[in-house]
Amino acid sequence: MKRWLLSPIVLLSIVGAGAASIEPAGANATAKNICPSLSSTTAPPKGVQLSIDLKTTLVESGSNFKGYLRATNKGPKAFMVPDVGQPALMYVVRYGTKQAVGMFNGGIAGVAAGGNLASGRTFRVRAFGGTTRCDGSFSPLPPGRYQVLALFSNGTAGSLPRYLTHPVSLTVTKRS
Repeated sequence: MKRWLLSPIVLLSIVGAGAASIEPAGANATAKNICPSLSSTTAPPKGVQLSIDLKTTLVESGSNFKGYLRATNKGPKAFMVPDVGQPALMYVVRYGTKQAVGMFNGGIAGVAAGGNLASGRTFRVRAFGGTTRCDGSFSPLPPGRYQVLALFSNGTAGSLPRYLTHPVSLTVTKRS
């Protein structure tokens, strides 16, 4: 039996009680891009809003940042929030695109977070993001204007649906 432990940097595959292997993170990650692909997503059901609340929209290059992912159900039916984990992960993307260029760089220990969201209710979970490059160099992103996106997905490769939040602007400044 194969089990997967998810981290923003690697997927650790544990086979039985034996050895572990390390692979690039994300279902569609490549050797050069260790962030997941944010392009193949499904629109949430009518009335469901997925958003990010950042604690700050100004971050130094090479720094991590915090916020919350929020799902609000204003629709007539219950919405099954995928198990995003807590804390969840946010990704820095090129402005106006879904191309992840920055990620959280640090350890995460968390628990499952998701479930059935009734009409008129809101679900909120802590989230981490960062300005470490996704190109595998682990160097800081250059200063500039970016956006932040997050996936509402259960983290299993190839699993559907994968919902994407609306983008939030982020300015990365020169490290002082």
